[in-house]
Amino acid sequence: MKIQDIQYLRQETGAGIMDCKNALNKVNGDLRQALAVLQEQGFQMARKKADRVTTDGIAYAEVFGNRAVLLEVNTETDFVAGNDEFVSYVKEIAKAIAEHMPGDVSGLLECATVAPGLTVGALVQKMTATFRENIVVRRFEVLSGDTPIAYMHQKGKFGVILNLAVDGELDRACLSGIGKELAMQITAMAPQYVSRFHLSDDTKAEIKAQIVQEVQEDGNLGHKPPQVLDKIVAGRMEKFYRPNCLLEQAYIKDDSITVQQFMQTAATGAGAQIKVTGFFRYEKADGLQTEAGINSCRYARQI
Repeated sequence: MKIQDIQYLRQETGAGIMDCKNALNKVNGDLRQALAVLQEQGFQMARKKADRVTTDGIAYAEVFGNRAVLLEVNTETDFVAGNDEFVSYVKEIAKAIAEHMPGDVSGLLECATVAPGLTVGALVQKMTATFRENIVVRRFEVLSGDTPIAYMHQKGKFGVILNLAVDGELDRACLSGIGKELAMQITAMAPQYVSRFHLSDDTKAEIKAQIVQEVQEDGNLGHKPPQVLDKIVAGRMEKFYRPNCLLEQAYIKDDSITVQQFMQTAATGAGAQIKVTGFFRYEKADGLQTEAGINSCRYARQI
């Protein structure tokens, strides 16, 4: 039994040393057959662990070329989620997303990774064998553009991607700095939209209808004239926009100005104009505390 064969099997499958030795013994040292045995064992292990709750993990964000990828991979414990090897595997999955642009998690699992012959699904199986925990690719998003930005907070507790459009000349370092400021704003304040002008008419109508219902059901307001009620509804719409629209939020580093005013000041000083064309924000394991089993749902704030 060659030590090189054991090292190869460990590298390919994530299996332990004894598992590799046992697989080689089982097939009289045939390396290809031993690999098949370990891969089947990894598949069976993944199936057994599939019902175990994954309420930790990482919200991973990185830019690849002109694409920013936001990806959540869940684990059972923070011990695995904080492991450097685990993070390197997550990065490989993010690379596959940027390269292949799959439509959903099921499609992603079929995508090839940089390792020859290894799909994302097989890589997740390898991760399960390596870390002895249920590993779940939960959701991902991609933003493409001239200036994609990626930001991770608290080692992946939060992940944010956004894209900036620039009219004029602006130093790349300056633009990246502005992008990071905006990403921290999004992380801290969790806006749902870029601005009120990014809401569809249907969305605005739904919000207004909910506010109208609340006003009508308020015993202190129901008796007021229609024109007064209209003003109350309009005021509450404004109150909705301010915390929920990024550009209208108070800037976290100076609440005397809005995010829009921060951007205008930063861009004007450099003789340019900056626009946020879109963003996504993840908080790891958001909503998973009571869920069990493999969860492949996609969740993202619509912008």
